[in-house]
Amino acid sequence: MRLRIIQNLELDTDFKMKLLVNIFVAVLLFVSCGDDPCFKGSGNTVIETRDLPDSIITFQVSDNLNVDVFLSDRNYVEIEGGENVVPYVSVEMSDTVLLLKNNNKCNFLRDFDQHLKVRLYLTSITRFMFDGSGVLNIKDTLKVNELLVKSLRGSGTINLVVNVNRIRISLEDGSVDVHVAGLAYYLNTYLTTSSTIDARFLLTTTCGISTESAGDMIVNVSESIYASIYSIGDILYHGSPDIIIEAHEGSGQLINY
Repeated sequence: MRLRIIQNLELDTDFKMKLLVNIFVAVLLFVSCGDDPCFKGSGNTVIETRDLPDSIITFQVSDNLNVDVFLSDRNYVEIEGGENVVPYVSVEMSDTVLLLKNNNKCNFLRDFDQHLKVRLYLTSITRFMFDGSGVLNIKDTLKVNELLVKSLRGSGTINLVVNVNRIRISLEDGSVDVHVAGLAYYLNTYLTTSSTIDARFLLTTTCGISTESAGDMIVNVSESIYASIYSIGDILYHGSPDIIIEAHEGSGQLINY
């Protein structure tokens, strides 16, 4: 009987110690998170304007950011959102590359940054990169000789309208959806993983396509298509172009629609 009582006392002591440790840890977490914006909420809506240098050649959008891009007579960015969220939008230069990132740690809260908007104003756009999970809208028609659109491990959406001689779209290791319209003499594309390109409203003379994607590609071509298919994604084309199959190692098909 005495042994059982001693064992019970030992068990009660262990339980109390564990309970005290748990309470102590909980208090520490509460105190340390007291200043965390996740506990404050997003705050009142503000608009912050940041001037940008003239040396920008390209820009890169990362993380969960919805960005609208406009052509302008000067380079600057407007960030609209909660006062506790806006400071965590990083706008930095790396050489001639403008980097836009969302360093907000409260993305696990569904509505924390849902009203966050980034408006980017640039004097010229000839190339950009996207590895984010938001929506990138190029709001003005891009009228340049050559345009490069590149994504690496992105999982969002890109929308743009162009009037160009050549446009290259390279989507690697992600699931980006690109919607492009307008005019282009030559369209060159490279897709992997499950990315898609919808260019049905892009009037193109010649198109070069290399796809390793499970997603489909839609094009509108008048003269010729050079196609390499390595996966299950189809190439759907409108028009009556000459078809040159350079490689066909996947089950994807060229389909006239």
